[in-house]
Amino acid sequence: MSRVAIAAAHVLEPGNFWDKGLADLLSEAAAPVVAAQPVDGIFCAATALPEHQADAAAIVADRLALDPKIALSFDCADVSGAAALYSAWLHVRSGACRHALVAGAAKVSDASEARRLSLMDSSLDAEAARGLDFTAQAGLLAGEYCRARGRDASVFAETAAANFAAWAAQSGRHAPTSAELRRDLPVAPPLVRSDFAQLLDGGCALVLSDIESCKSPRLCLDAMASATDVVSVWDRKDPLSFEAVRAVLSRLPQGEHPDRLEIDAGVTIAQILCEEAIQAVHPEKSAAYSRNRRGGSQGRGRVFGSSSLYQLADIHEIAARGETALLLAVAGLGSHVFGARLSGLG
Repeated sequence: MSRVAIAAAHVLEPGNFWDKGLADLLSEAAAPVVAAQPVDGIFCAATALPEHQADAAAIVADRLALDPKIALSFDCADVSGAAALYSAWLHVRSGACRHALVAGAAKVSDASEARRLSLMDSSLDAEAARGLDFTAQAGLLAGEYCRARGRDASVFAETAAANFAAWAAQSGRHAPTSAELRRDLPVAPPLVRSDFAQLLDGGCALVLSDIESCKSPRLCLDAMASATDVVSVWDRKDPLSFEAVRAVLSRLPQGEHPDRLEIDAGVTIAQILCEEAIQAVHPEKSAAYSRNRRGGSQGRGRVFGSSSLYQLADIHEIAARGETALLLAVAGLGSHVFGARLSGLG
């Protein structure tokens, strides 16, 4: 089995790309990394819901004149990027390909706000959702969290404010305080609008290579794991226990506890419950994690299905020698989770 390194990364700053389509965003994100490193595998994440565009991998191969041995597309709602990453990692690790392009994009700027929010509903089981959309279920879960833990709604504003502040430190933008966030528009009490990541257009591309073929590796993707849970939160034994996160942690190889934690979650209650799950598995280390150092998906805005790739690109850019990291990508309210352990090579 080969050790897998991140050979290159390129991101398009999330925003509203009014004059570009999904295929444009994918190919523009991928073009610089394939120019620097020829690839023999393509793994693309792009949910077909907004633009009804399927088989993104074939489109990227065509637009960039690539001839890969394998080209796969993934639509796993908001963890599509992590699913593509996992498949690419397995292929490089096994030797099925040596240089794998992992690309993800989302195009939602032409959609109404209601249509954007319906993307989050796509990770629910429609027949078991009991007539509640994602924001309503997140609000109910947040209310149950406050009741069961004896907390008030300020805990969500504090988490959101920390993410915004981390991103503002990198981008030079204004970061709202937790007090300002608590005055935001209520969406599903006790949550407010800013407790949900803003959905934006964007694209991100990475190249995974076996370490022997990588010119100057700085970050290794040492291990990955995946797990699922009952999709309906209310049918779980304990709605406040993210068992899929615990399962992922148990499936990742045991070793040194990571120095950094990146959580790709669309709503603050999901991030908080992920952190509680980690604390339950690794209580001796969880409080010492450096979390979402560049703001995560909530701080910068969420490129639906590809936010985990953005956060992996963040880790790659600032990887320190010997530093380890844990990346968690969470679908919906903890129904599907991917985890990755990474180590910096300097």
